[in-house]
Amino acid sequence: MPALLLAVFTLLAAGVLPFGGLYISSLPAGADVWVDGSYIGRTPLLIDGLREGKHAVTVTKAGWKVEEVDQNVAAGVTTPATVQLEPIKPLHSHGEIALHGLDRAAKVSLDGGSWRTLEAQYDAAVGTHHLSIREPEAKFERMILVYPDQTTHVLFAAPADTHSAVVAPVADYLPGSAAKVSGDRVVVRWGGHTAVGHLGDAKFLVDGRDVVYDAPAGMVRGRLYLPLDLILTITGTKAK
Repeated sequence: MPALLLAVFTLLAAGVLPFGGLYISSLPAGADVWVDGSYIGRTPLLIDGLREGKHAVTVTKAGWKVEEVDQNVAAGVTTPATVQLEPIKPLHSHGEIALHGLDRAAKVSLDGGSWRTLEAQYDAAVGTHHLSIREPEAKFERMILVYPDQTTHVLFAAPADTHSAVVAPVADYLPGSAAKVSGDRVVVRWGGHTAVGHLGDAKFLVDGRDVVYDAPAGMVRGRLYLPLDLILTITGTKAK
């Protein structure tokens, strides 16, 4: 033991303890940071107690491309690192709207336009749209958010209920590793959030809190669909 203490004091005196720190900033700020696979927090961020050597740093922010860098940490010092994020540029300025659960005789009006027959999908510019649906025994009004190069799916309830819901494919918003499906159990981990639910169920445990959404989780042609509100919560995106 005395020999070990002497070695520690010698390292302290020489300033060569094998630990250092990272001060990570990003442009733009407020990005999520992972170090060696562990979520740390949001930029700007001071991380201390890292062993000297190379560390894998991942920086993410909704609407910006993921940046992965190898950052060297020197013993006894805090190394600054600034990560410049690149915005995700959509290929097109349009998306699509798909309607589900409607009577075949339904008529559709988008943004106050003329009434049209029901179709499988509707092309629409990116942004918010006013959707009107007219059925023989019911009428629906809904505000729809369309994203670039993506399909917004709108699920309508039975004609006696004018409530509707929006779901979206998880793969269009998150990397494949973020969502896991085992049997009917769904687990999503991203951006420091954890959501647990089941296929066919609209109830999720989100960051330890029970939340019931307008639509259940589901699989469509091998793709996982989740309530859009849940996806926006996980990605930290706000609907405009």
